[in-house]
Amino acid sequence: MSAEPQRLAKEIHLAQAGLTDLPLGWEIIEVSDLLLKDRGIAVGVMYPGDHDPFGIPLIRVGDMSGSLINPRPEFRVSPAVHEEYRRTELEGGELLLTLVGGLGQCAVVPKSMRGWNAARAVAVIRLKDPSDAQFLRLCLLSQPLQYLINAWANTTVQATLNLKEIRRLPVPWPPKRERAVIANVVGALDDKIELNRRMNETLEAMARALFQNWFVDATQAGLPKGWRERTVDEDFNLTMGQSPPGESYNEPALYAMGVADHNFLRISMRPAWRLFTKSAGKLPMEFGALVEKTIDVRNAIVHGQPTGLDEKELSKLTKAVKKATEFVGTYATSIDILPELKKRYPNWIREDLSAVRIIQKSKRAFLETTTRKPADAVRDEKVERTDLSFIVDDVDSEEMAEMFSANHTAAENAQKFVKELDPFSLSMVTDVFRSEAHEAIAAEFGPESRKT
Repeated sequence: MSAEPQRLAKEIHLAQAGLTDLPLGWEIIEVSDLLLKDRGIAVGVMYPGDHDPFGIPLIRVGDMSGSLINPRPEFRVSPAVHEEYRRTELEGGELLLTLVGGLGQCAVVPKSMRGWNAARAVAVIRLKDPSDAQFLRLCLLSQPLQYLINAWANTTVQATLNLKEIRRLPVPWPPKRERAVIANVVGALDDKIELNRRMNETLEAMARALFQNWFVDATQAGLPKGWRERTVDEDFNLTMGQSPPGESYNEPALYAMGVADHNFLRISMRPAWRLFTKSAGKLPMEFGALVEKTIDVRNAIVHGQPTGLDEKELSKLTKAVKKATEFVGTYATSIDILPELKKRYPNWIREDLSAVRIIQKSKRAFLETTTRKPADAVRDEKVERTDLSFIVDDVDSEEMAEMFSANHTAAENAQKFVKELDPFSLSMVTDVFRSEAHEAIAAEFGPESRKT
C-alpha cells in the first residue's frame, strides 16, 4: 500500500474513534513506526510455574491500574523461569500494555523495576527513542485509542488484543518539542496524583494502627483512662425496617420496588416491573399497588378518561414513582458462588478468598471477589469487582451474545459461571485459582491439550 492510502486508512481509523481534527504540523503514524527493530514488542512469561518467594517479581494484569504499576507484586518467578524469558526482562523505560481482560492499561516501567519481568497477558514495548514513551503512553490511554483497542480486540472467549493490532494502532504525532512539553505537563499532574494516593495509603495505615491500638490492644489490658463501657441502646435509637408480610418472612428472596420512567404518564410500567421482579419472590403489597395505580392513571389519560386524581394527588404519585425508580437504579442482587467453586475445584481455589459473588446491578453482571488478610494482620478485606460483559458465548454468528447478560437473573448467571466456564477459561478471566494451579490447568484444559 502506498503512502497516501496508508495515511487515509489511519485517518479513517482515528475518525471512527472520534478524533478528526489535528493541530497544524501534526501527523499520523503507527505504533510500529516507533518500535525498536529487534525487540520492539513481545509478550512476557507464558508458563510462570510455582510462586517463588525469593524469585523475580512478575508484573501481571492485576498489578496494573491505569498508568500505575504495583510496586509490590504478589507473584515471583524462579530465576530459571526468568532466564528462559530473558527477552522480556525489564530495564526501565519500557511501556507495558495489558492484552487480556482489562485491556489497554498502559504504564512506563520505572528504573526501580529493572530486572523484573512481565506476564504473558502484558505486552512489553520498546521504542527507538525511549524519551517518547511518556507521550505514547498518553496516546494509548486517550479515549480514541482506547476505543480502537477495545474495537479491535478478539472477544471469542475473552477480550484479547494481539500484538499485530498494537503495531498498526494509529497515533497522532506532533513535533518533538511539542511531545516533550505535553508529556512533561501531564507527567507532573500524574506525579501529583500518585503522591496524593501514597499519602492516602499512609493515612489509612495510620488509622488502622490507631484502631488496633485503641480498640484491640488497649481493651485487652483494660479500658484506657476516661473510657467506660455502654450498650448500643444507651447511645443509639434502634428501629427495625419493614418486614415482608406473611409466611415469606424468612424466605431467601429479594424484596424490591417496581421501576418506571420518570415520565410515567407516557409509558406502561408493567414490562419494566416484570423484568425487574421476575425472580424477586413475594413483593411488598404497597409497591405492587403503586405500579397498578400508575398503570391505571396512564391508561385513563391515554383514552381520554378521568383519572379520579386532582393535580396535587398526581404530583404526589409522580414523586412516589420517581423515588421507586431511583431506588431500583441503585439496587443489586448477589449470589455467593464460592461454596460451589470449592466443591467443583477443591484443590485449586485460593485459600484467602472469603467470598466470590455474581452481582447483578444497573443492567450489568459483575464478578466480585472478597479477599481477607492473614489472621495475624489487621482484619481488612479487599473487594474487587469485574464487569463480565466482555465474556461472550462462542456461537457461529457475526454478533456475539454476552454470556452473562443482565437479562438473566443473578441465579442464572451464577449457574452459567460455575457450570459452563471450563477451568482454562476461568483461569484466564479470573484470579480465583491458586498460582500453582494455573500451569496444571493450562496443561490439562488449554489449547495445546486439545490438539492431542
